[in-house]
Amino acid sequence: MWTDAGADDPHCPGSGSPGEPAEPLADGWPHGRALCPVCHRFVSVTAEGKLAPHDTTDPDETDAEAARRQEWLNTHGW
Repeated sequence: MWTDAGADDPHCPGSGSPGEPAEPLADGWPHGRALCPVCHRFVSVTAEGKLAPHDTTDPDETDAEAARRQEWLNTHGW
């Protein structure tokens, strides 16, 4: 049986990695956020040029955000 004790840490190991704002779509999306190379989510970049601390998933992520990420990946690639 699966337990929380055996679950992976939700904190993304890409947090704190070097990052820079991703190339925007025509409307400016993802609005200065960077694509995390580990979890493939768009996250804020700190003033030091690092990916902000984040989890590998976001239970509050909307379908619209997921669709925009898919659009960005289809437009700009991995």
